[in-house]
Amino acid sequence: RMREGDDDSPITEERVQLLNELDFEWSIRSDRGSETYWRQKFEELKEFYDREGHFKVDKREYSQLYQFIATIRQQYKKLKDDKSSQLSEEQVQEMSAEEK
Repeated sequence: RMREGDDDSPITEERVQLLNELDFEWSIRSDRGSETYWRQKFEELKEFYDREGHFKVDKREYSQLYQFIATIRQQYKKLKDDKSSQLSEEQVQEMSAEEK
């Protein structure tokens, strides 16, 4: 982001607007709790399943996808146990729809 009063910024308001129109993601930190991250990993998981026919992801070969699956399973268990979970009902429904 541009700082207010920062006249030396290499990015102009016009460029900011153009990037915003492309839904540019301004955050450079990895926000694993974000909808964008979830969507990306969910799509990777679907591609993996379409290619391999199963969800047995090798931890060494696909470490981030493996961690995503482990987190989803953990959060799903919390949700079913009526505990606080980062997994939304919409995400559960979307995953359930993919199984069919």
